[in-house]
Amino acid sequence: MSASPLIEKCCLIGPRVSGDPTHFMIERAFESAELDWRFLSFECGPNRLDEALRGAAALGFRGVKLAEAFRGAAAAMIEAIPGALLSDAARFSGSVGCLAERDGVLVGEDFEGQAVLRAALAHGPIDGRRAVLLGAGRAARSIGLALAQQGALLLVAEPDIEPAERLAEDLRGAVPNAQIEAGGYDEGDELALDPTTAVVVRPAEISEKTVSPAWIDFATLRPGMVVIDATLESVRTGLLRESAARGAVGVEGVTLLALETAMTLEAWTGVKVDPAVLADAAEEFLGL
Repeated sequence: MSASPLIEKCCLIGPRVSGDPTHFMIERAFESAELDWRFLSFECGPNRLDEALRGAAALGFRGVKLAEAFRGAAAAMIEAIPGALLSDAARFSGSVGCLAERDGVLVGEDFEGQAVLRAALAHGPIDGRRAVLLGAGRAARSIGLALAQQGALLLVAEPDIEPAERLAEDLRGAVPNAQIEAGGYDEGDELALDPTTAVVVRPAEISEKTVSPAWIDFATLRPGMVVIDATLESVRTGLLRESAARGAVGVEGVTLLALETAMTLEAWTGVKVDPAVLADAAEEFLGL
């Protein structure tokens, strides 16, 4: 904890924050936990992000939340800031979702993959079970690491086989004895899911408007599969609608946002926050 007599403060930094539910969620969480902390939201352009991060460190912010658009760029800047470093997960993923002050050091953390893992584990174990990760981008690195560390039999599916193979190789290097495959398929085709698949994950960076890898063969969805779609939308995505129609268990983006924010708050304050409080706040803000 900080020795400062001032009220503790945290913030969100992003290119656009007016439509982001983070501020509303965190203020609701502070109120629920009876924490006399303050939360601020700041907009800045990508060319000012380094200055914004250094300013937050210099001004003694206990925590910083990064909008999705800044997570990759922030990871490349953190360790150049005096008194700041990256967690192992953030270094692997090349992504920082938040900074948390620990013993006078600001640590760049990545909880994106852990949020997906917690969502999956809420519906059963995944150790030794097949998981399909759609895409091989920034968020996929975070999610793939968390799933591999939990012992999932992971398929990284991407139309272009080369990014999928690079991520699979990186994951094998980071998680010894992990069972990771890379799968490529022609753009415009649909990915058929193995009947033994337990978990399917679509990261938020894979837009529903994107030609594959957003699309899978919906006919291969099965009852009991857990389909996690990180897309934060005001309506249920097509993937989740099709999953529900076939008896699969759907997990929406708002659930992942709540889980990740709960972990962020615990890193900042040391206090556990019920993700349901955060999910309710997010839904209220977004009008869901």
